[in-house]
Amino acid sequence: MRREGILLYLLAFVIGLSVFPGETARAQNVDEGERAYHSLDDIIVSATRVASRILEIPASASVMTGEEINSSNYSTLFEAFRSQKSVFYDDVNEAIQVRGQSTDDVQVIIDGMPSFNPFNNDSNMESIPLLNIDRVEILRGSSSSLFGGNAVAGVINITTVDPDYSYFKVKFGGGSESAFNKAVEFHVKGEKLGVGVGWETRRSNGYAQRYARVASSSASANATLAYGPIKILPNENGGVQYIVGERGDRGYSRDYGWIKLKYDFTDSVSVKYAMNYFIYEGQTTNARSYLRDANGNPLFAGSYQLPDGRFVNFAQSAFTDYVNRKETMTHSLQLKDEERQISLNLGYSQVKDAGYNSGNDLAGITAGTKAFYPGKTYNLDLQKVWRPLGAHNFLAGINLRQDNMTYRNLGLTRWKDSSSVYRENYNSGGKDQLGALFAQDEMKFGENFRVIAGLRFDYYKNMDGYSNYLNPRAALIYPSHAYQELSPKLAVEYMPDAETSFYASYGHAFRPPDLYQLFRISTYSVSGAYHYVGNPFLKPEKSDTFELGFKKIFFGVNLEMALFQTITKGAIIAVRYPPGTFPISADPTQEVAAYTNVNKEQRRGVEISLERVFGEYFSGYANYAFQRGRYKGGSNSTVGRIITNIPDHIFHAGATFAYKDFDFTLSGTYLSKRGDRDVPKGIYYASTDPYFQADISSNLTLFEKYKITLSVNNVFDDDHLTSGYFNPGRTFLLSLTGTFS
Repeated sequence: MRREGILLYLLAFVIGLSVFPGETARAQNVDEGERAYHSLDDIIVSATRVASRILEIPASASVMTGEEINSSNYSTLFEAFRSQKSVFYDDVNEAIQVRGQSTDDVQVIIDGMPSFNPFNNDSNMESIPLLNIDRVEILRGSSSSLFGGNAVAGVINITTVDPDYSYFKVKFGGGSESAFNKAVEFHVKGEKLGVGVGWETRRSNGYAQRYARVASSSASANATLAYGPIKILPNENGGVQYIVGERGDRGYSRDYGWIKLKYDFTDSVSVKYAMNYFIYEGQTTNARSYLRDANGNPLFAGSYQLPDGRFVNFAQSAFTDYVNRKETMTHSLQLKDEERQISLNLGYSQVKDAGYNSGNDLAGITAGTKAFYPGKTYNLDLQKVWRPLGAHNFLAGINLRQDNMTYRNLGLTRWKDSSSVYRENYNSGGKDQLGALFAQDEMKFGENFRVIAGLRFDYYKNMDGYSNYLNPRAALIYPSHAYQELSPKLAVEYMPDAETSFYASYGHAFRPPDLYQLFRISTYSVSGAYHYVGNPFLKPEKSDTFELGFKKIFFGVNLEMALFQTITKGAIIAVRYPPGTFPISADPTQEVAAYTNVNKEQRRGVEISLERVFGEYFSGYANYAFQRGRYKGGSNSTVGRIITNIPDHIFHAGATFAYKDFDFTLSGTYLSKRGDRDVPKGIYYASTDPYFQADISSNLTLFEKYKITLSVNNVFDDDHLTSGYFNPGRTFLLSLTGTFS
């Protein structure tokens, strides 16, 4: 069957469910909503409880349980977002977008603690062990009045399992690309004290993600003559590029460890401590050359003669790839009084290592560099809820946060060996502080009309910024700056009956710049063309989001529709400055590049979703989003152009059959082309091809204790490019989970 046929079949299947009599999904949604309500109360005292009542809230929201996530055999939490509306999962870069915005603009919360790398605001969702997830709640739309500037596009709240009862769980599995995973979790619950500990390991040899390419040819040869096939592909400038091999298989190892202690003083007062540890290492091995010498031996450095007499000169550097490492540790302490509806969250997050090694030989024995950017975050969040307060549910709180960043570039005598440091090339660092007061009031007017009004005051300051070049020597000291902002939120909802909802909302956001944009520098040399410098004069981006939505349950079908638009002023992009025109530079005679508040950006779209549970055995879903981003103003050449990394069309659909202890799910995702619309499909390093991917997963439970899970991703083995990277091909994973109470 053709792939397009599968896609149309899934859409028709889900829409067609409404013509069959069956069990309404209403009861299921109410149950899910109530469970999410209490889960969120446990973590952030109702701050996002409106996000999980599904029909009854003026926003687009959805919930994934830990059981659902683990029943799909995902390798990382990012993959679990593949089916979520208005969400694009980038499998090559292991990242997501929500409504055309990256995780910079989505506030991720893990057990009450904001989760991100202080260096670049990148989410730390990959550090969450899948076995320990209780549920994931997704709230789309501006939520900055409660959660701060990063919640421009929404909030992802991740709750891990509390030690509220005793059990032992173990999971192990294996599959294609030599994938292997194992996990163990042990919980003990006494009269007052609960203890949970666990460890999870994931390994894979990976796949060939990138070609080895040469961008130009030469009139003469400079190395051993090479023979064999060579690929000549078009490039983004109308010329050609030469593909001489593949860089090898990108393998990885991920290890997670966690401890959680919970002590119940009374039925309503408790204290909880959680520690999570994560370490990741990624390296490419088994590079493959398409070319041979005269004796038939593979060549990774040589000269290949083209039919026109010119030569493609290639070296081992064309085949090398980065060695990556990341190590994080988080600590959180929560004090909660349910009776008085008070919660205090204290958090400390440390990125011990995050960065990459680079070099030019495959063995890793020649000199290279290591760039890494450790950081720390301290967070305090105190909230109090008054519920009910007449016709009101009122929440107020305070948030204090400090982020520290250091960026270092080191010289290595052996570039794959991080311990072979022989000098420091340059470094930079700095910190920022944020203090906020926030309040939200939920007001009911009769049975059908509700208004939610919120306001947040933010005080933000960046400070202690510095940069040091050590070869040649130059030092930069950055001035401190402070900003303050009021961020309002207003949402109105009208429910003419228990199964229909209309809503409208507006939210303002105030997102501070990333620390690396403020303070980071790049390689500087007297003869260099230009270098990056930090820009401490950057101001926070300011965004306004508008949304109109409609929700309806009819014939057992859950229908949701939303129109949304976000306007961002002072959007930050990299700008090159002629010599002497930027106020801070290591060398005023050299051109520099710095991140600058330049653009006005507009992102708008429409999303629609359908969900249906019918009979005892079947359920299905389909969701579609059309979205478009444009640069609407500013002082550079991007004005009027499309924001190129946003797909116009995202479609997800799936159907599940469940009978007793067996279930089977077929799902599909279509993503339209990203990138510059003028770049044709299939151009390596430039195009981001459209694609359709189908996945299946199946579970069989035996003796109520054991679950066998089989998943196959990219069933049709679809190939597509993402700016120089290949997507994973068809993969499978088989796992066994045992749970013992």
